[in-house]
Amino acid sequence: MKQSWWMPALLLVLQGASGCGAEDEGAADVAPRFERSCSTGEECPGRKCVQVGENQQGIAGICSKACSSDADCGADAACFLLGGAGASCLSLCSDTEPCEGGLACVVVGTGGERACFVEPVAGMSLP
Repeated sequence: MKQSWWMPALLLVLQGASGCGAEDEGAADVAPRFERSCSTGEECPGRKCVQVGENQQGIAGICSKACSSDADCGADAACFLLGGAGASCLSLCSDTEPCEGGLACVVVGTGGERACFVEPVAGMSLP
């Protein structure tokens, strides 16, 4: 599990029903598993909605899934410790693999790992 260096100040957590839920990747217009905005865990395949604070995208939450290792998150995703949200899966990204669903490709992990998440509002100090 990767440590997050700045997200504790940006996070709250709201988790829906327990369990992993069925993955819905059949529809072409649906963003990948951890690149969807949400209000509740029931809206997410992983049944976890990580609620975020004020951000540039104006997104209230991001779909995720509870995890204990990267293996729990599937291909192209990793497990990050996100402050009060706990260990949560986020989609990995790069300059050649950008994010969908209105999210930004930002440095999330202490090792420089980049994942799809929100950007804090300008002037917000990060811990």
